[in-house]
Amino acid sequence: ASTIEVTQTAFEDYVAGIDEAMQRTVWCHTPNAHTYYRSGSGRVVVATPYRLVDLWQQHRCPIEEDFALR
Repeated sequence: ASTIEVTQTAFEDYVAGIDEAMQRTVWCHTPNAHTYYRSGSGRVVVATPYRLVDLWQQHRCPIEEDFALR
């Protein structure tokens, strides 16, 4: 194998989890605010809904089934 790629399902699940958690944050309850943390479509792209320690735990060990070797 020369590459490792995340599966489409893993990617979609990861983004859906972030979007769901983000709905419970202050960043999503200011729809008229056009600031650096929102993209042109209004999606929050800079902030994270997770604590740093949770991100570290989540990303410290990959889930092998979420990746494809090619």
